[in-house]
Amino acid sequence: YFIGLYFQWADPEGRILVPRAFPPSLYGRIMYRFFLRRILAQVRGQGTGRKSPEHIRSDLDRHLAAVSDLVSANAFVLGPEPRLCDFALFAQLVYLGRTPAGGRAIAMRPAIGGYVDRMKALRGKE
Repeated sequence: YFIGLYFQWADPEGRILVPRAFPPSLYGRIMYRFFLRRILAQVRGQGTGRKSPEHIRSDLDRHLAAVSDLVSANAFVLGPEPRLCDFALFAQLVYLGRTPAGGRAIAMRPAIGGYVDRMKALRGKE
């Protein structure tokens, strides 16, 4: 979660995209600055924001390697059927995948891409 926040709000490549989500008005600019300060403080307070960018990228690679291992053996994290943990993991991967750095890192791991596709395919199934 905090690595995703870092790559969206603190990483210069991701941060440049954030203001587009706010209205192009004075109110939108004020709200962007408010949320930017708040989220950066949370990321720093949690500890991720105190690390160097290189360390955070290393953490990202390590986490995605673990995810790749988890989803390589089965269709879903714990076996052939999705469980609650799959929906939690899927949400984090979708958020991270929307960041430039996270999207590139996920794209380098085909097992994660296949997992995300399987989760997306669950939409509309009852």
